[in-house]
Order: sequence, then C-alpha cells, then structure tokens
Amino acid sequence: MLSLRSQRVIAALAGWLFGSVMLLGAVQAINPVTQLSCALGLASLVTSVVVTRRLPAGAIERWAHILNRAMVLVFVGFFILAMFLGGSAGNGGVREDGTYYLRNHEQRTEVSARTYYMAGAVEVLLIALWPAGMVVIFRHNMREESPRDLA
Repeated sequence: MLSLRSQRVIAALAGWLFGSVMLLGAVQAINPVTQLSCALGLASLVTSVVVTRRLPAGAIERWAHILNRAMVLVFVGFFILAMFLGGSAGNGGVREDGTYYLRNHEQRTEVSARTYYMAGAVEVLLIALWPAGMVVIFRHNMREESPRDLA
C-alpha cells in the first residue's frame, strides 16, 4: 500500500496531466462536441478540487456514493449507445452537405441531427462527470484512511 504522501503526489500529477489534456482538447479540438466536453471536464475537475477542500466528511461521503453510481450509469449508457448506434459524436461530425454522422474508428454511421446531439449530450455528460467523480471519490478514500490529515 502506498503512503498517504505518495497517493497525494500521484493524485496531483494525474490531475495536472488530466487537466492539461482537457485544456488542449478544449482549445485545439476541431469537433465542437469534443471542445465542449473538454471545457466542461476541465471546469468539473477544478471545481471539484476546490469544493471538496471545503466540504465536511459526511457531505463528501454522500457525494462520493452518488457520483460513483452516476459514473457507472453514464459510462454503461455511453458504451451501449455507442455500440448500438455505431460510434460516438465526439469522433463524428457534420459533413458540408449537412448530414450528421457518428464514427467508430474508420466506420462512419449516418444519423439524424437529433440522434447526433443525443449521443453528443451523453458523451459530454460522461467526460464532464468523471473528473468530479474521481476527485470526490479519491478525497473520500483519503479521509477514510487519515481523517486528521485532511480535516
């Protein structure tokens, strides 16, 4: 088992790496679904770090359980939706002729605008929810191990 200090260092490095990737995606991505996902993911990461530093242990425990379930539900929903529809909106896009498509690797699946935006909304929710969930669950686990260090 890693020491509490090692866990904090790994969490900080992972947070910086994840935040850097999200910032790059928000600024450099061509697809607007990917840009929005990355911008909201970055905001979610920063907000969750700031908020969890001020929340009491009981509130963090409740949010950790809620977010844990929500993360699993959204991930399973995204996975099933992507498999059923044939791809994701973050990899897809809109052609110049106005047709919408989802993409999974090199396979493109033409879909309606409503389906494209629904798939995009689930993808944005997934990418925006996971950073907050990871931070809250990590903070909850750290409090369980050493409540004096984080109080």
